[in-house]
Amino acid sequence: ASEGISIITGVYSMGIHVDSSGNIFVSDYNAHRVLKYTLSDGSYTQSVIAGGNNSGNSLNQLNRPWGIYVDSSETLYVADTYNHRIMKWLSGASQGVLVAGGNNQGQALNQLNYPRSVNVDSSENIYVSDSDNNRIVKWAPNSNQGVNLLGYVYHPREIKFDSQQNL
Repeated sequence: ASEGISIITGVYSMGIHVDSSGNIFVSDYNAHRVLKYTLSDGSYTQSVIAGGNNSGNSLNQLNRPWGIYVDSSETLYVADTYNHRIMKWLSGASQGVLVAGGNNQGQALNQLNYPRSVNVDSSENIYVSDSDNNRIVKWAPNSNQGVNLLGYVYHPREIKFDSQQNL
């Protein structure tokens, strides 16, 4: 029998992703950043891949990141909860791109209210659990507002697809 080992310590995480290479991506809620743990020669190396510049709403900052989604090219999507927005970080980028919300906290379709989870389909549509608006919202690529897919859902926290891309 093998024993588990502790890789991630001191991180208050609300989101995690493990890719096919064994790399681990973790939202660090209290430190306002997303970390990547890279597996090499049997051990992990930690690096900051988003945020990490204190709490804030600049493009290189996050404020209480919650859910994350990482695609096959290591593009990272972050539910930047206290900034009421979804940020997209290309692999190696020093700042993110706003892709949903970011128009202050609110109920309009161009706003989010404490988003908790993000998922992206093969057409790059972005799905958000807009927790305090009690809805699931879909944002098409390059759109200025979302489409309400499902509401009233009491404080949705997580979004997942099945193998046929059903939400």
